[in-house]
Amino acid sequence: RVEKKTALKSRMRAKVMMQAKGIQMSKAKIDRVAYIGWRGIVGCEVLELDEELTALVGPTGAGKSTLVMCMDYAILPDRRTMEIRPISDVQDMHNAGTDTLAARIDPAYGYAYVVLGITGIYGKKLIAGIHVSTVEGHAHFTRWLIRDVPENVLLQDLLSIQDGDSEYYPDFPELKRHLASKGIDISTCGTIGEYCQALYEAGVLPSSMTSGTDRTLYAKLIETTFKGGI
Repeated sequence: RVEKKTALKSRMRAKVMMQAKGIQMSKAKIDRVAYIGWRGIVGCEVLELDEELTALVGPTGAGKSTLVMCMDYAILPDRRTMEIRPISDVQDMHNAGTDTLAARIDPAYGYAYVVLGITGIYGKKLIAGIHVSTVEGHAHFTRWLIRDVPENVLLQDLLSIQDGDSEYYPDFPELKRHLASKGIDISTCGTIGEYCQALYEAGVLPSSMTSGTDRTLYAKLIETTFKGGI
């Protein structure tokens, strides 16, 4: 409780200081989500999110659960506290014992991305994402951030490399080298706390999630949206 009160007081002080300097706070939002390397995704699929409400509509098996599940893992990339299993996966006995997320990676790629385009509470842009690879049948996350976002850049352009008349979406080491050659730094987060702190400062997460208890409670809330009940 003391930690939460201290964080709240710090944010209130920061708000007062920013307003005193004539800088207005705005509502933080995830503007768009980019998906690469998932089954059913061709190239880079970018989902534009409405400020108030975005609905995913489609028949069974269209990939609605996959899109939402991947986005949730990009918001809280912690497999120790969160294990999302959509009802369709739980009911299918063929999926018993399989990693739900790893099974959704397109084998043609062997890796996948979920990338969030964020406008923070002070209007500052942030790109936060996870690179997902498979290690011994289980999904493994590399969490990363781009804090100094180039002006008017599209996520799909940022994540792709032109090769003559075609383009491709490289694995993470090559992507990092490619962006570095353009003067764009990808910061790899060594801990979940470092990644979540950035999303908290942007106004996306309700706390810094440095506490395992906070992450567990938030994870349970997310998991509930897939299976119903509290």
